[in-house]
Amino acid sequence: MGITIHYSGKLKDRASLPNLVEELEDIARTMEWKSTRLDKDREKPSRAEIVHSEHGAEFRGHPGLEGIVLSVHPDCESLSFLFDRNGNLRDVVTMVGILQGFIDAEKAQVSVKTQFAPLHVHITIIRLLKYIGKKYIANLEVNDEGDYWQTGDRGILAKKMNSLRKKIDSLAEALSTAEIENAGDLSEKELLDKIERILKEKFEQDKKAGED
Repeated sequence: MGITIHYSGKLKDRASLPNLVEELEDIARTMEWKSTRLDKDREKPSRAEIVHSEHGAEFRGHPGLEGIVLSVHPDCESLSFLFDRNGNLRDVVTMVGILQGFIDAEKAQVSVKTQFAPLHVHITIIRLLKYIGKKYIANLEVNDEGDYWQTGDRGILAKKMNSLRKKIDSLAEALSTAEIENAGDLSEKELLDKIERILKEKFEQDKKAGED
């Protein structure tokens, strides 16, 4: 839950990737962002999976991706410019999904959530995508839930982010103040059903208050 930017595309020229990575590294240094290059085993076939165990989820194998990941802000998800052997934009999780068959490669998108970061972070990412798209990526498609990509309107973006932030805060408050009796004795499904009822009641209360 939260304002997210989804993007997809393909390198105009696979040979331009080193230049793209170097340029993004320069930008990261200038902006004082952390950056991580990924090029290990890029020539090997992609073999990667997420294995679930009692200790959680674990990534195994090598995704066969090359590019760079930028840490734009502590409260923003990482911004990935990683590409498969054919030059398609990917990230590690998406690549695993494609390899395991639960993500359609033709519809795959890379995503970065900006909801909890300052407004200027979202704007900076959109402007960077526009620049990189024009120079390096053919048919860059961006689905910006904040509508800044489409409109360039800071006001619309701010309104959407603030509205969603209020809803998130309201839901968090509802859960923190709710008394869930015998929670330890409930099954996972029963607990989720109870939480869903609490949230539904909170939604109805907020809706009624807005109508008064």
